Amino acid sequence: MTTIEITLPDALAAEASGAGLLAPEAIERLLRDKLASDRIARLQDARAALAADPPEVLTRQEINEEISAYRKGQRLAAGS
Repeated sequence: MTTIEITLPDALAAEASGAGLLAPEAIERLLRDKLASDRIARLQDARAALAADPPEVLTRQEINEEISAYRKGQRLAAGS
């Protein structure tokens, strides 16, 4: 566990405390919710970018060549 210290204006601290928002469980929930929201926003941005400029479609042969090249690289890195 990590302990953090925050500095808030007195009025905000009193209001947040009164609403139960400074309890460790509440802060954990707020942080987890914000992190999840940020991940979703990044995913939506990536989806929009892909929709605006879709990647080139590979043929089955090109996919197999990519897989073979990757496997060869893995074997070489493993020394076999």
